[in-house]
Amino acid sequence: MTLPEFLHSNKKVAEITVNGYLLVLFDEKCLLCNKTANFLSKLDVHDQLRFAQLGKCSVNSGTIIVVNSDSIYLKSTAVIQILLQMKGVWKIIGLIIERIPVKIRDSFYDYIARHRMHWFGTIDQCQIACIAFTDKIVDINPINQ
Repeated sequence: MTLPEFLHSNKKVAEITVNGYLLVLFDEKCLLCNKTANFLSKLDVHDQLRFAQLGKCSVNSGTIIVVNSDSIYLKSTAVIQILLQMKGVWKIIGLIIERIPVKIRDSFYDYIARHRMHWFGTIDQCQIACIAFTDKIVDINPINQ
C-alpha cells in the first residue's frame, strides 16, 4: 500500500483532518523529531496540530508528513504548512521559506534528514507521549481502528 492510499483509507486520519486539524506524522525514534514535536505542541496556541508516530503506520516514508483534509505534504513543504499555522515570527519564517524553490528547500531538508540520527541521536521510546500534550497524540494504526 502506498502512503497516499494508506492515509486516504485510514478512518482516524479522515476523522482528524475533517475536523480541521493538521496531522503531523513524525519518526518517533528520532530525537530531533521528538524534540521538534514537543516544541510545536507548545507553540500550537490555536490547537491546530495533532501528532502521530510514523513507526505505528504500516508505511514509513522516512520524512515528516503533514496531512490536512485535502492534501498530503512532505519534506520542506510539510514544515512550511506547520509554520503557517503558528503565530508571530514562526508564521513569517514559513512565508519566507515558502518563497525558496522547492528543489533547494528539499535538498536542504534531505541533508538534515540524512544526518539527523548521527547528529542528534535516537531514542527507544517516543518522548512526546510523556508530556502534557497527550491529547494531541493520535494512533492511526489501522489495527486499532
